[in-house]
Amino acid sequence: MKDLRDLKSRYEFQLDNKQLVLLFAGMIVILILAFILGTLFGRNLYSSKVAETPPATAAAPQGPAPSPGGTAAEEGTPAAPVSQEEKEKKALVKELEAQKLPSPPPGAAPATPGKPAPGAPAQPGPAAPAAPAKPPLPGKTVAAVPPGPASKTQKPQPATKPEPSPLPASRSGPYCIQIAASQNAGEADALKAKLADKKFEAYVVKADVPGKGTFYRVRVGHYKDRAQADKALRIFKAHEPAYKSAYVTK
Repeated sequence: MKDLRDLKSRYEFQLDNKQLVLLFAGMIVILILAFILGTLFGRNLYSSKVAETPPATAAAPQGPAPSPGGTAAEEGTPAAPVSQEEKEKKALVKELEAQKLPSPPPGAAPATPGKPAPGAPAQPGPAAPAAPAKPPLPGKTVAAVPPGPASKTQKPQPATKPEPSPLPASRSGPYCIQIAASQNAGEADALKAKLADKKFEAYVVKADVPGKGTFYRVRVGHYKDRAQADKALRIFKAHEPAYKSAYVTK
């Protein structure tokens, strides 16, 4: 009895929770691997069997070929006697096929020599000679049609006269209208060109002012007296209200 207890205590073992979980996980992994291997083996076996079996081909039974008349001729059946009319029709058909002409419809009578077969195109007859042109009658002449009147040439348009200056004409005199003054020659020339486009007789006068430098004065007109210059100034300001600082000077 004591020996039995010693033997039982010697071979007895216990597993804790961690070891049980690991044992269960290992069993699951083994089962999954076995399932995957079995599936792969089954697929390979099925594909090898399919490759070994030859494809079954079913040959369709071929029936007897139809005869040229559309019905199957039975072997051993004697041919029906051919009449003289049918022989003539067959000869006519062969002749038309040789000439590349359309065959006559079934039941039509054979064509007689000298007459066209029914259904065949009509042969064109010889063309009629053209009638000669009649000569003109003597003593009569055809009057020529006179040419139409020549097209009238367009008259040259008169040249447009240049527009006169808005200011009264002035050729000489000590009085003038000073529009502006600048120390930049380019600005003075630009203002002169602008006034010239508006039909004002503008010009630039260079003047040296002591202590200030050189000025370029833009002026308009040459008037004999102050009254004529003042009148021209009023007309200029009426046309160009932007230059209100313009004045009369000598």
